[in-house]
Amino acid sequence: MPYYLLTAAGPDKAGIVAAAAEILYELGCNLEDSAMTRLRGEFAILLIFTAPAKTSLTELRRRLQRLEKSHGLTVQLKPMKPRETLEPPRPQRLCLVTVYGADKPGIVYRVTRLLSKNGVNITDVTTHRTAAGTAKGAAGYILYLEGELAGADTDRLQGLLQDLGRELGVTVALKPVDAEPL
Repeated sequence: MPYYLLTAAGPDKAGIVAAAAEILYELGCNLEDSAMTRLRGEFAILLIFTAPAKTSLTELRRRLQRLEKSHGLTVQLKPMKPRETLEPPRPQRLCLVTVYGADKPGIVYRVTRLLSKNGVNITDVTTHRTAAGTAKGAAGYILYLEGELAGADTDRLQGLLQDLGRELGVTVALKPVDAEPL
């Protein structure tokens, strides 16, 4: 079965996920991986799906145009090459990094740069800015990050992250996660 990457973004409103899923279901497609989120008033979908060999790219695009029109989305569809559909090897050493404190420019950059320089492959990032909530009444910032540790020394990395947190005035925590039970 051929694989496709679908991306869609636009104003958030009820029914987007159901409409996208309905189109793919009607065509006999199967969702393989997906990420969907709302950022302020915008909604975004990123998903990989398989389609029956009898389903043409033209038919997929035609049906997805309905989604664009009915929900005001910008939709893109990319056929995936066989090498792009291979799942990466399951990492044995994962980590979760959390950062919270007063919002200021550079938090994501500084934390991800430090992780990258120490061999951590970042696989998922979520950030939230809060209206208030810090001791000084300033806007708060929360960063959740998931990554693959590879050969990184977790004790050393935890120390580096804590040093960076003090420098930025935020709290940073690294939690190794054993991927074996997953």
